[in-house]
Amino acid sequence: MKFRFRRFSLVLLVLAFLVACGPRDETAPESGIGLDDSDGPAAMELPGEAKPLAEIVGMIERQGYGPVAEIELEDAGWEISAYKSGQRVELLVDGVSGEVIRDMPPETGAALSEILGSLEAKGYGPFLEVELTEDGWEIETHQGAMAVVLLVDVDSGEIIEEE
Repeated sequence: MKFRFRRFSLVLLVLAFLVACGPRDETAPESGIGLDDSDGPAAMELPGEAKPLAEIVGMIERQGYGPVAEIELEDAGWEISAYKSGQRVELLVDGVSGEVIRDMPPETGAALSEILGSLEAKGYGPFLEVELTEDGWEIETHQGAMAVVLLVDVDSGEIIEEE
């Protein structure tokens, strides 16, 4: 998991550099994020007065969010997954002002207690680590004497992958 975090940190650093140093579109709207979707995702551009991503991330970190898990440019601003008080939240941040527009925990379908109970009934346990990832619940556990890592769907509670 440390490797994923380091790899992700490097991706964020490169993304921040590209956003901060990339060309600006002088014809972009006065506020908010300007998108020209006629050319697909590569045509996304920030308005000239947009704050650099590094500044946006610094602003949310000073508000108590962190670590940041994911950043994505959307129509309405930066969609940022981060942690606050030990809980992962999904933020929508205005690219010009840096204001947090929305702060919500990620949506999950099945209750974690139900998922863990179902896995215990199937012979898994004890549970060593449980983490909500972009792909689902990543659960380190045992089945009998064998250590396994499960990827479990957040909505159905079904095992997607077992390593």
